Amino acid sequence: MEIAKRLKNARELSRKSQTQVSRDTGINNKTLSGYERGVSEPDLKTFNLLAQYYKVSVEYLLGNSNDPFAKNYEEVPTIAAHKDGKEFTKEELQDIEDFKEYVRSKRNK
Repeated sequence: MEIAKRLKNARELSRKSQTQVSRDTGINNKTLSGYERGVSEPDLKTFNLLAQYYKVSVEYLLGNSNDPFAKNYEEVPTIAAHKDGKEFTKEELQDIEDFKEYVRSKRNK
């Protein structure tokens, strides 16, 4: 149901009617309505198309972010400090693990 609410909100943020979205994307108006009511969910290709059309992140539509305009998850760089060829002490490695847990905990709020 979260996806349905997010899709409707994204459409409203873009100030488009379902008719406009249907015309511009080629997605049937009844199908769009079903997505927004939670009757059905778009396949991955359509989901991505709608995110791009509304200019919102996939992470927002999935409910993983409350910021519709945040960068998509795949655009966030991976930090691999422990793989740079330098040795770390046990304490430094623990600090890295603690930081990873801190970042994950923020994502789940």
